[in-house]
Amino acid sequence: MDYRNSGVDRDRIEEFKQRFIYPFISDRSQYSAPLNDLVNSVYPPEITVDGIGTKALLLAQKGLYHYAGYDLVNHLSNDLAVSGVRLSYLADYISFTQLTDKQLSNLILGIMGACYEMGVRLIGGETAQMPGYYPKGCFELVGMGIGNRYRKIDSSIISGDKIIGLPSNGPHTNGYSLIRSILFDSGKYTLDSIFQDKPLWYHILQSHLSYAKLLEALPKDINIKRMGHITGGGIPNCIKRIIPSNYKAIITKGKLASPPIFDLIATEGEVEQWEMFNTFNMGIGYILIVDNKEVSEIDRWIKGSGVKSEIIGEIGENETKGSQTEFR
Repeated sequence: MDYRNSGVDRDRIEEFKQRFIYPFISDRSQYSAPLNDLVNSVYPPEITVDGIGTKALLLAQKGLYHYAGYDLVNHLSNDLAVSGVRLSYLADYISFTQLTDKQLSNLILGIMGACYEMGVRLIGGETAQMPGYYPKGCFELVGMGIGNRYRKIDSSIISGDKIIGLPSNGPHTNGYSLIRSILFDSGKYTLDSIFQDKPLWYHILQSHLSYAKLLEALPKDINIKRMGHITGGGIPNCIKRIIPSNYKAIITKGKLASPPIFDLIATEGEVEQWEMFNTFNMGIGYILIVDNKEVSEIDRWIKGSGVKSEIIGEIGENETKGSQTEFR
């Protein structure tokens, strides 16, 4: 009996690292990586950690392993951008029980492709084969993103500030446990079922959009009061995190260009509207809170960059101290 007989192929993992990981690591003798350019910055380095959740199960089922890397890198870039931080480094964690060479290589190539497009350096991480832990073909993917602040975010929220929404292309990386329960566990749908003239997987498995480059390109003299990445908990949870409790966001539902997939989920699962807004981004992947006097200029600049932004609401007084999000 040896390690390979128990389900761990060390030689194969080492070969994988030789091909995809080691070429990007300057000193393999170390178990960590120096971040010299960040340490010398005016601001201290900032980090965030996240994964792609149970979306990984559907990506594996459809064989879209390369999408997973884009989901991870783009999600992390958005999380850091909320604080005006550029994603510069990524350390990843990949674990699986049994993946083919093609599946494993596509998984890391997706990460590398996303890093290349975002100008992010992959500094290493961990690749773990775990016998008996995952179904065949399934995996876990987690990453830690590190970067430095390039923009100071003003926090002087006042009543009358406007909320600009940036569109999503679907659920991004959130709510997939509910999606799987409603659409697939019943057996009524498959990933290849046709919806709106396209297979269902097209509507729910598009890679998480990154808004980081757009936000970094915003002119520095534009004052962004707060930003929010709409992930788990939807707009209500995001608002609760980024504005004081004595204020609330008043959102105009008609301004949310919600992709049709959310209507299908709500109808098939008989999901109440508030639950939908607390679980999904409902067509808005990112928000910016800006001064009323600057909102037109900022919205025009964003639209000029090719992004279909929308002024989706405003900040008001939260007199009842109840929910900080009101949909009208």
